[in-house]
Amino acid sequence: MFQFFEILIQVVQCVGVAYRVFDWPLHGIVNRTILDFFGETWRSNTFLLTQTLIMGILLIAVIFSMLVLTMLVKRGILVHHLILEIVHLCFVLITGIFYLPTVNVFLGGLLCYTQIKDDPSTIPKISCNGQQTAVFLVGIAFFLVSFVLTFLIRLFDFKHDHKKGGIFTQQTGFYNIYIMIVTTAVQITGIAFRGELLVVSIFGIVVFLFLAIYPCIFVPYFNVWGNVVQGIAMQICFVPFTMGIFFIYLDQSKSYITIIEWLIFAILIMLLPLFNAIITYKRIVSLWAVHADEETPLPFILMHKDQRNKMKSIKCIHTQESDEKNSSVSDIGNKDQKADNQQMNMQERIISKSTPKKSFTRYFYDQRMEQIQGSQQSKAHDNQAKRYYQYSKAYISSAYIMLAKDNLDLSKIMAYIDQAIVNEKYARQILEDLLLRHPKSVELIRTYGRDDDMALQLFDKANDIEQQEKERTDRSTAKLNDNV
Repeated sequence: MFQFFEILIQVVQCVGVAYRVFDWPLHGIVNRTILDFFGETWRSNTFLLTQTLIMGILLIAVIFSMLVLTMLVKRGILVHHLILEIVHLCFVLITGIFYLPTVNVFLGGLLCYTQIKDDPSTIPKISCNGQQTAVFLVGIAFFLVSFVLTFLIRLFDFKHDHKKGGIFTQQTGFYNIYIMIVTTAVQITGIAFRGELLVVSIFGIVVFLFLAIYPCIFVPYFNVWGNVVQGIAMQICFVPFTMGIFFIYLDQSKSYITIIEWLIFAILIMLLPLFNAIITYKRIVSLWAVHADEETPLPFILMHKDQRNKMKSIKCIHTQESDEKNSSVSDIGNKDQKADNQQMNMQERIISKSTPKKSFTRYFYDQRMEQIQGSQQSKAHDNQAKRYYQYSKAYISSAYIMLAKDNLDLSKIMAYIDQAIVNEKYARQILEDLLLRHPKSVELIRTYGRDDDMALQLFDKANDIEQQEKERTDRSTAKLNDNV
């Protein structure tokens, strides 16, 4: 609701600048009433001074209250929620809905320094004396404080809008800052260059045309209707400044000119916002919609080049079939174990002995202990990798749960997804290092296969290795029993 009122105030303030500056074809009590409405702030010195002091003191009080409450909350001191709500409401109003009206109040003293003697329309109603100089200096100081405060608040507005939701939830905060700077510049231009009608008209046309087409091209709001409403509002502000060109160069004393101008104004004020709304709506819907003839690809994880190279280097080592004579020894180890000279010498000594009972049993025992220790070490790292995978799944599940809510906190969702990617990366690195050291570990291959594109191939390898290990163990056990 606050955003709707803020947009309405922006439109009224900017249209008021165009009406005060240009000579609209209105006369009598209607023209005087409209001028008084848009220039009520500057009707007298006393009224302008009173408003400047009230608005300035309120601004300073709100800033001081926010600082004090923030310090109390940071220190853990309990503050009544009603006080927090009131101060927060005042803060939102003074940096949102009431920002442009306060700019008009604080810059009222500028009228005395921008009047043109040859142009009676630029002479202000307030009296320009020493008191007005003091009002002008105080107003400028308050204006700078208000401008800086509003600018800083709008830098972070879009993060809070994610939690509140609504059609004006922003993707970035830049568009809000553009509107604040441009509307402030329009107010200053309307006062400082009120005698230079062409400058005001061209400036208003350029800036409001930019703000009107910005939602259609850059889509600052998540909701399509937020972009449509903002585009319509800025297009409405564009029309009065466009009409200023006609008022400058056409003779306003002729009745048919007045009729033509009002006819053009009615056509522009109805057709341009409608055209802007239709184009903005259709373009944004076409950008975000999934059409009937389109295929939605399934999400997948792209492997990094280093990961692909590691995957290619992971190969299962197949043992060669042993002959009948050396089957009791060769079935125990693999190619890597035989490569060691000490173990090869031990194998020769076992074969040459007529009673290989004790040495064979010792060798079998040492090999099994070495396998058990290696298995325990790999299992510990495997458990660590599995923990990282569980963390990754937990973060992904949390992100999906938050996506199902009505009001999205996109910053937290993206943080969860980032954590999921980081944990998955750690898990893959651990498993890849373990597979390089233990290429025949069935558990590692199956664990790695659960999160790999080559899952079926890895599972088949794991089954083959498991079958070979089982057969080898059976043969070794049978030989051991025969020797015993």
